[in-house]
Amino acid sequence: DLVELLAGTNTRSADSSSDGNVLPQVKRPHGFNDWAPQTNGEGSAWWFRRQDTQFYGIRCTHQPSPWIGDYGHFLVQPHMGDLPEVLPFSVESATFR
Repeated sequence: DLVELLAGTNTRSADSSSDGNVLPQVKRPHGFNDWAPQTNGEGSAWWFRRQDTQFYGIRCTHQPSPWIGDYGHFLVQPHMGDLPEVLPFSVESATFR
């Protein structure tokens, strides 16, 4: 069976109605760090938003919910040229495993 990692991730910001306020995180059982795509570069607690169209990289985080905030995170960004740049992102074409 597969898990739907995007369930409950469509909350746009702290000012909008909640549909779960969760982040699409992946980790091993009893793991401490979560890995998730970062699609929002504004520096807010909502660094993943389902409707965003840009991919900033994979974020290593301890944040269980946008309401709590994050600490000690870092971003791993794949790039093909000399300098990293924001890449296109679409939930419809993304594969979460």
